Amino acid sequence: MISPQVQISDDGSTAFLSGASAIVSLPDIGAKESKFYWEPENKQKDWAFWGPTDSRPQDILTAVEKNVVASSGLEWLINAFYGGGLVTYRKEVKGGKELFHREDFAEFEDFKEDNFFDEILEALITDAMFFGMKVPEFYLGQGKYSNKIVKVNALDASYSRWGKMEPGRRSINKLFYSAQFPNAKPHQIDNSPVFDITKPFANKKFVHRSRYVGPGRLYYQKRAWHSIIDSGWIEISNNIPGVKQSLLKNAMSIKYHIRIPKSYWEDKYKNWNKLSDEDQKKTRKAEMHSMNDFLTGKDNVMKTFFSHFAVDRKTGKEIPGWEIIKIDNSITDGTLTIDQAEANAMILFALNLDPTLKGAGLPNNKQSAGSGSDKREAKSIFISNLGLQRRRFLDWIYFLRKFNQWPREMEFGFKDTILTTLDKNPTGEQKSLSE
Repeated sequence: MISPQVQISDDGSTAFLSGASAIVSLPDIGAKESKFYWEPENKQKDWAFWGPTDSRPQDILTAVEKNVVASSGLEWLINAFYGGGLVTYRKEVKGGKELFHREDFAEFEDFKEDNFFDEILEALITDAMFFGMKVPEFYLGQGKYSNKIVKVNALDASYSRWGKMEPGRRSINKLFYSAQFPNAKPHQIDNSPVFDITKPFANKKFVHRSRYVGPGRLYYQKRAWHSIIDSGWIEISNNIPGVKQSLLKNAMSIKYHIRIPKSYWEDKYKNWNKLSDEDQKKTRKAEMHSMNDFLTGKDNVMKTFFSHFAVDRKTGKEIPGWEIIKIDNSITDGTLTIDQAEANAMILFALNLDPTLKGAGLPNNKQSAGSGSDKREAKSIFISNLGLQRRRFLDWIYFLRKFNQWPREMEFGFKDTILTTLDKNPTGEQKSLSE
C-alpha cells in the first residue's frame, strides 16, 4: 500500500514525498508524452461527437438561418473581421516603438495566385465566426516541391469531426469529413490525417488543427455567442414571427360594432311583422350592404352619420336608435414588439456587436439608434478588440510560413478602414493595419 505521504504521477516519472518535502524524478520512466486522455461518451464511432447527438453545428446553422438578427449580425462580423483583406508587412522596432511597413513578399503573392486564396480566406473566417473552428487542408507538391505546401483548401467545419484521442496521448491524428453528418454512413465519410510534427512529410495531404479549443473543452470550440442558443433567446426570437403570423391570420379584424334596435325595423317597415322570415332576412341584408358602403371607401372619409332616437313618455329616458361603436383592436397592433426587441438585443449582445452598428435601438428606448459619432466609436472599439481573435485565427498561415521556410520577417495582418471626422481627413476615413 502506498503511503498517503507519497504521491506518484500516472506515468510513474515523478513522485512527491510530502513528509520530506521532496520531488523525485525518474527520467527513464514515462519519458513519452504524459497521459491526458478523455474518452468521449460515444463509443460506437471513431470520432468524437460534436454535441450530445453529433448535430451541434447543424443545429447552430438551423437556428441562425431562421433568425434575421443573428444571420445579418454574423455576416457583419465576417465582413468586419476580413476588413480590407489579409496583407503582409515587415515589423521594425525603432526608438522603443514598433513600426509597421507594408510590403509584398513574392513567396506569399505567388501562393495566393496559385490558390483561390480570397475565397478560402472567407470560408475559414466564416467557420471561425460561426463555430470558433476552422479546418485548412494542405497539399504537398511533387518533385522538387515535395517538401513544400503548394495548395490549401478550406474544409467546411460543420462537415468535420475530429478523431478520438488515443489512450496515453493528447494528440488527435485524424479528421473525418462528410456532408451527411450526423447521419453519415461509412461509405459517405472521407478522412484526412492531422499534421504530425514528428513526421512532417509523411502525408501528401493533411489538415492543420488549432491547439487551443477553450476552457474545459478538448475537441470542439464554443463561441461565446452560442449562449443565445443554449439559453433559448434565439428560439424566442425565431418563434415570434410565427406567433404574429398566426395572430394576423386567425384574429378577426373588426373595426365597428353597429347596434340596431329591434324597433327600427318595425318603425321603418310598417308591414314588418307581416313579412315572411325570408323577406325579413333579405331586407336586413340590403340594409347591411347600404351601411357597409357608407362606412368604407375613400369617398366616405369624414362623412357624418345621423340616427334618430325616441323618448319614453313615462320615464323620460331615450330609446336608443342606431349606434356605431368603434372597437379598439390591440391584438395585431404592436403585439410582441417589446419581446422581439428584447430578444434582438440579447442576440446582439451575445455577438459582441454594438446595436448602433446595426441601427438597432434598445427595448423601450425611444432615443435614436446611434449617431454617426456613436457608430464611429463603436466600430473603433470593435476593431481594437479583434487583436487576439485575429492572431489566433492566423495560426494556420504562420504554420504555412514556417513549413515552406518563407522569410521570418514576413508578418501577416488585416487592413482596416477607420472612420474619422472631415476636419481630420477630407475623405472621412483612414487606413490602419491590425495583426
